[in-house]
Amino acid sequence: MLATIFEAAIEGLALVFTWPNILYPLGGSLCAMLFAAIPGISGVTLMALAIPLTLNWEPLPVMLLFGALVGSGTFMGSMTAILLNIPGSAPNAATILDGHPMACRGEAKTAIGCSASASALGSTFGIVLLILMIPV
Repeated sequence: MLATIFEAAIEGLALVFTWPNILYPLGGSLCAMLFAAIPGISGVTLMALAIPLTLNWEPLPVMLLFGALVGSGTFMGSMTAILLNIPGSAPNAATILDGHPMACRGEAKTAIGCSASASALGSTFGIVLLILMIPV
């Protein structure tokens, strides 16, 4: 059973890292980083705004784009929480408690790095857990 999960994961990674599928997460991340820096614009909002543009697309590029919009949008909301003391969205409200005081002390790079690391680690853990739970 684990062998089929790993085979499917390898096949999925091969699909994601082929041309032009690699561009959808990159473009979605850049778009989310530009627009989600505005407080109140979250990744889910960006995803809702992108629905009319993606109605005629194949499912794989849409999933890659939407995943990048949500993930990058959540991370960029922490940037406004750290630098401006305004949470970009609800998941970033707790970032204000530690991130902004660190930025006031001149440790903004450290706070942003911690936020990026926590975002990447949490996403990776969630994806691995989701893959392991698929057979169940």
